[in-house]
Parts: sequence; structure tokens; C-alpha cells
Amino acid sequence: MKKLLAVISVLAFAMTSCEKGEKPVSTIPVSTESKFIGAWEAQSFEESYEYGVLNPEDTTIRIVGEVEFESYSADPGELIFDFTSDSLFGYSVYIDDYGSDEVDTFNFVYAWTYSDDTLYMESTDGPYYESYEMQVETVSDTSLVLSYKEYESYNVGRTIEYWEYKETIYFKKIYSEYIGCCEGGRLIKGDKASFFQGLEKRRNGKRLR
Repeated sequence: MKKLLAVISVLAFAMTSCEKGEKPVSTIPVSTESKFIGAWEAQSFEESYEYGVLNPEDTTIRIVGEVEFESYSADPGELIFDFTSDSLFGYSVYIDDYGSDEVDTFNFVYAWTYSDDTLYMESTDGPYYESYEMQVETVSDTSLVLSYKEYESYNVGRTIEYWEYKETIYFKKIYSEYIGCCEGGRLIKGDKASFFQGLEKRRNGKRLR
């Protein structure tokens, strides 16, 4: 009987210690920033264009004249993001669909931070300083959805016209050792350029198809 009471006491003490101590590792929430770490390959793109005029008395009011929307799948290796704890290495490739064998590649490296559903990117190795912001629509262990906008308004006589462009990119996680892109977290081929320069060229090529 004494032995049974001793065993019960030990079990009770162990349960109490577990409750008062630190949470098991499996229940500690993973930070959002850590979910970015790794290589991501774009699976599809969505683009929207909006044109119109602004109310001259309240320029926050839009009078939409035209809206365009396009969605298409990404080519293999067309765009890859590789996040380390403090750097974002990227690789973008554009293949001419008009019978040419030309392949344009763009490599870029940015320092990155994440806050309030926004991914902040700053150039670290280019000839000019660049900084960008991308909206984080979704980030999980396997899925990453990023979007960004471009907006401009201008006077045409007494009218204030505007246009807005938005692109949304859907990624899935892949191995960091993706062949032809990254090796040990470093880009190994292609010309260095701005990420947005590469996307702009790819975007213009898509729209000419």
C-alpha cells in the first residue's frame, strides 16, 4: 500500500511540474517570420488593371472606366524566392514564346523584414538603392501568396485620370537546392537586376501574346 501511495505521489508531482513548467515544444507557436524561410516557386499569377477618373472634389472617389483581369500559370522556374533568416535571394526567367531560343534571367538579393502583413524588401548588392513593399495575403508552411500595387494619377485638362495595376503571385514551397536557381542560398547564374524589372519584362511579354 505504501508503495502504491508513493507511485501516485510521484505521478501527481510530475503532472503538477508539467503544468507549472514551460509548454512542450510541440505547443509553442511558430513565429510568422520563420514560415518564410526556404525556397518558394511561383505557381500562378493574377493581374488586374483599372482605369478611370477621380472626382475633382474628392479624389478618393473613383469613377471606374475600365477593368481588365488576367490569370495564368507560371512556367517551371519562372520565378523563385529563397528566404534565409536575413536575406531574400530571387531568380526570375523569361522565355520568348515567339520561336526565339532567348532566355532572360534576373537575379536579385534583398534584405527583408515582415510586419503587419507586409513584406519589406531593400536591395543589398545593386548599383542603386531600392526598396519595395509587398502585401502578404497568405503565409503558411506550404503556401505563400504575395501581391503588390502600382498607382498613378495625372491631370488631363480639367480631368484627373488614374490607373492602378495589381499583381498577385501564388507560391508553393520547394527544396532550397532547386537546380538552376540557388545553391546553398546563393544565386549561381543570370544577370543581376531588380525583381520588379524582371517582372515588368515578363509582364510585358505576356501581354503581347
